[in-house]
Amino acid sequence: MKLIQALTNIDWCRVDALQEVFCHAVRKSNVMKSALIMHQGSRFENEVIGPWLNSFSDLSGILVIKPNKARKISTLKHEYRRSGVTGLIDMAAFRIYYKLFRADEENTKIDQLMSETANEFESDLSAVPRKYVDDPNSDAAKSFLEDCEPDATVARCKTLLGKHIFDIPTHGTFVIHPGICPEYRNSHGCFWALAENDPENVGYSMLRIDEGIDTGPIYSQSGTNFDSTSDDHLYIQYKVVTDNLGEMRDTLRQIESDNAEPIDVEGRESNVWGQPKMRDYLRWKRRARGEI
Repeated sequence: MKLIQALTNIDWCRVDALQEVFCHAVRKSNVMKSALIMHQGSRFENEVIGPWLNSFSDLSGILVIKPNKARKISTLKHEYRRSGVTGLIDMAAFRIYYKLFRADEENTKIDQLMSETANEFESDLSAVPRKYVDDPNSDAAKSFLEDCEPDATVARCKTLLGKHIFDIPTHGTFVIHPGICPEYRNSHGCFWALAENDPENVGYSMLRIDEGIDTGPIYSQSGTNFDSTSDDHLYIQYKVVTDNLGEMRDTLRQIESDNAEPIDVEGRESNVWGQPKMRDYLRWKRRARGEI
């Protein structure tokens, strides 16, 4: 009778809740731990990449890089060294043109793409620790990432990371590069493949960061469908990522379980490209309309 009375007095709802907490903790302990490096204010990382990572791994921390004018100045200096005054003017002309005549339409399409993709990975990241830094190579950044103890880190940033940062995760730090490597290295690979009339190489590459510029081992790369007459490079650049998130998830899982092999790129041409230029954009669009 006492046993029956004791069983009757148990709050079974509370037991079920505790069991769910325990099972959740066990599941989390058995999945890959990840970290994300991103720029402050980046909607794509906040609404898509972060929730996507958290959907199949334990996102243990987000390193957020605060805005830095010095980086923009550095980009201009680098382009000047690469292309000279003429190239710098060409780059500026394209940015002005894009902002005045193309940005509104493209941003509407990008917003829709992000919203649709974000709905697939609804995840509350409010409990994920965040560290805001001026420099992702700083001691504060290093300490934070070490505390996260990630198996793998995804770096969505325009700053070259030092070895003391990209070597912290057990399996390495990975970049989702908007371009097919090694043919289209640097941050505007999709644009240059389009400008060079090379649609087969409009895509993404997931590679493990090393000390070079997009020179690390590549573990996956794919393209997507697009319309050169109506789509612009930034929309396409986002689309090649959103359309291949499933493939990238599977690749990271294989890497974490030591079942992944890098893609053999021996014999393929390797090129580093600069900033988009007005003359190259016009050449791409004229070709898409059949004018050349």
